[in-house]
Order: sequence, then C-alpha cells, then structure tokens
Amino acid sequence: MWSASIPIRAGQIFFFVILLQIPLFRVPCRSGTCTSPLQITAAQLVTSKVIPHGVVKALLYPGACIQTIFSVSTLPQWSTLFEKYNLTDVTTQSVELNRLELLIGSYFAVAGRACLTSQVQRLARPVARPLKSSAKSKLK
Repeated sequence: MWSASIPIRAGQIFFFVILLQIPLFRVPCRSGTCTSPLQITAAQLVTSKVIPHGVVKALLYPGACIQTIFSVSTLPQWSTLFEKYNLTDVTTQSVELNRLELLIGSYFAVAGRACLTSQVQRLARPVARPLKSSAKSKLK
C-alpha cells in the first residue's frame, strides 16, 4: 500500500530539510539573520550554554558542508564553524517574547528530526496479515 508510506516519506523529507538547513524563512535572531529552525535552535543553545558546543557544532556541520558545496568553496573547518554562523559573539539576552513561537517551533522541528531517526525503523515494519485458510481446513 503506497498510502501507508506517505507519512514515512514525508518524515524523511522533513528530516533532510532540517538537517541540511534548507532556507525556510528569514528572521532576525541572536546571531543575525537565521534561515532555518536549526540555526535558531543553535543560537539559543549556544547562548544558554545548556548543551556543550561540540554537540551544537555536530548539528550545524552537515548543513554547513552542503552550503559550501553549492557555493563552490572548501568544506568548513570544525574550529571555525561558529564564525561561519556568527555564533562567536552571541550575547546573553532574555527570550524575545515576540518571537517565542518561532523559537518553540524551531525546538519542536529539531527535536522531531532527532526523534524521527529512531522511529522510522519502528514505523516501517510491515503489519502482520492474517493467515488464509485453505479449502481443506474449513469445517463442514
């Protein structure tokens, strides 16, 4: 059934849109102008210092590689990744209430992408079908 695979395929496409940081919008954020939910989330995580910087860099690196491939430049270095996204001079500010829904939506998008990687295999299992009875085993 092809209709059962539509949510799985849509989830996979969403996974790559978030992971590769395909520009979805342009909004001002703590690091300048952000164009994807992952950039907004990364700026917030760097500012709050909740997660180590290595984890944030690991989230940003695949998208940075894809962006450099399309711009015909060299692959980004791990040590200069925060400079590419202007996250070196991010100041600690309070949460901007007028963009709070954008921040929360970005968190949900990134968390959904992370959860999708573990859930796709579980959802893609085929459903067991009932056994067909043979003509010999029918009661008379």
